[in-house]
Amino acid sequence: MITTLILRIVWLAVLVVTSPLRLLEDVTLPSFMQNTAEFLHNYVVPLGGIIPLTTISYCISFFIVFELGVLTWGGINWIIRRFPTQS
Repeated sequence: MITTLILRIVWLAVLVVTSPLRLLEDVTLPSFMQNTAEFLHNYVVPLGGIIPLTTISYCISFFIVFELGVLTWGGINWIIRRFPTQS
């Protein structure tokens, strides 16, 4: 029950923060980007039987999230070191 309450509070906070973004109109890609995505899709899909594409995409996503976390951590530490009273 407490977990449900915490999750609902987090969900409400996400909705409040993203509400200005949801008021914007939909964005569409230019046609050359759509054509490029379709071109790549046509070459990658046949490889799905040979290479586990979902596993590779999960690994790449995890790597990107990890690197963004390291970058954020370094940025926070850099900001903290800019304060004159901190060592």
